[in-house]
Amino acid sequence: MISTQTRNPFTGEVTKQFDNLTHEEIEQKLEKSWTSFKSYKKSDIETRIEIIQKLVILLESNKQKYADMITMEMGKPLKQAVMEIEKCMAYCNYYIDNVKTFMTSTEITSPADKSYVAYQPLGPLALFQPWNFPFWLVFKTAIPQLMVGNTMLVKNAPNTPQCGMELEKLFLEAGFEEGKQINDKI
Repeated sequence: MISTQTRNPFTGEVTKQFDNLTHEEIEQKLEKSWTSFKSYKKSDIETRIEIIQKLVILLESNKQKYADMITMEMGKPLKQAVMEIEKCMAYCNYYIDNVKTFMTSTEITSPADKSYVAYQPLGPLALFQPWNFPFWLVFKTAIPQLMVGNTMLVKNAPNTPQCGMELEKLFLEAGFEEGKQINDKI
């Protein structure tokens, strides 16, 4: 089986090794994301905001742990890693405060009798994560998508697998459920 390795970015030494998902496991994740989407898209904005608020609380309470992991896996200075987590928190709060305005349908002028722009979920979306901002770039993409009602699949960079695993735990702990209907938990 092919594996992914965490290497010390300063020495190149392998510190951990993980098996990659099999084709079947990837198919299961895709199916679970679709199952979750069918329910999650129907959840109200207040439910989505509540889950994102839990993300902020969890980020704050585990900020140092996540920053240490970013530093250990990709070599970012600790101060910058802490700032990356704080940026994720600020971004979540920005969407918590503004998502209702962002999602309001807007009437527009056109030759039709009535035209408007509406924001609706599309389905499960995929993000292929680069290595240099292992938390921030996931949040930058996922938060607006989750707020609108989409689900996300993230493929982390091969040199930051532990950050990817921590992100999965974080989102699950906040209330997102892999392959389950969101309203079943809340």
